[in-house]
Amino acid sequence: MMDKKLLSKLMPHRKGTLFFNEKGESFDNVFGHTALMFLHLIKNYSSRKPKNKEKWIETSIPATRSQELVLTWIGHASFLIQVDNVNILVDPTFYSSSCFFPRIMPPGITQDNLPPIDFVLLSHNHRDHMDRKSLRDIINKNPRAQIMVPMGDRKWFGRYGYSLDLVSEFNWWESINLPNIKFTFLPAYHWSQRWIFDRNKSLWGSWMIEVGGQTIYFGGDTANWKHFEQIAQEFPRIDVALMPVGPCEPRNWMEKAHLSPEQAGKAFLTLNAQHFIPMHWGTFFFGIDYYEQPIERLLQWWKSNESLLGTKQLHINKMGKQFKPQSNIFDLGKTISNILEI
Repeated sequence: MMDKKLLSKLMPHRKGTLFFNEKGESFDNVFGHTALMFLHLIKNYSSRKPKNKEKWIETSIPATRSQELVLTWIGHASFLIQVDNVNILVDPTFYSSSCFFPRIMPPGITQDNLPPIDFVLLSHNHRDHMDRKSLRDIINKNPRAQIMVPMGDRKWFGRYGYSLDLVSEFNWWESINLPNIKFTFLPAYHWSQRWIFDRNKSLWGSWMIEVGGQTIYFGGDTANWKHFEQIAQEFPRIDVALMPVGPCEPRNWMEKAHLSPEQAGKAFLTLNAQHFIPMHWGTFFFGIDYYEQPIERLLQWWKSNESLLGTKQLHINKMGKQFKPQSNIFDLGKTISNILEI
């Protein structure tokens, strides 16, 4: 059943058929920024691509089911979450987001090695998060999987012939309670678009998953905003936060859509979560930062804020590495070159 939250919470501003983060917001020059980033990618691709791909990937075959919490970073914002014998995919993307921005790292789990999927959560409709080919393959193999999408995206599935019976769409703060699991769609500061003329015609957001005694926050794609304070008030105990940390630069382009690594760290503190898993880096080049820059900056921030972090843990995972929060504890004495040997 759907639970409507109090309207005192942050809610998207509506103007006709369009969504906005807040009243008075205007469209940025997305096409100009995208064109400049693409030109920079062509010019600097050879100097920015990872020199040692094996360092960041550990292709794995997950178990069919798991009672304890196991998280596998597939790459970018894609995760397989296994807990309480439930399998959840978030923002599954196994291919290049477009011909202009090719995938530079293979997925940590191939489509063929995915276990049966029960739920698919989508944060917004950008092609690097809502990939048609990936979703087609997943739905064909898992025709009973339930799909949770932001408001305005349900019709997209009907347009491509998918059954809408198992597709549910959500506004911010709306929840769905199912046997032994609860999903809550939460705010994020971002935007949506798949084609030239559909800017902000669907919503965007983040997700909270409560299952098997665990509370897992998936940050989606977001800029820094006051939603983190409200989420922390609503969910005083968060076990794991999957937080976007890139693209970093140029900051004047990115600040209205993406967290910097330092902002992601501060947001993690605001959320008062226990485990930090960085994502949204290392799979595509969308900014002008070099390959490991988001992680290097996050490490520097973490080391500079030990006194505030206490027992909180940072986990820098390889794509495909099966991770259990009670293991793989980040050691501040390790360097970026050997941390992945844990």
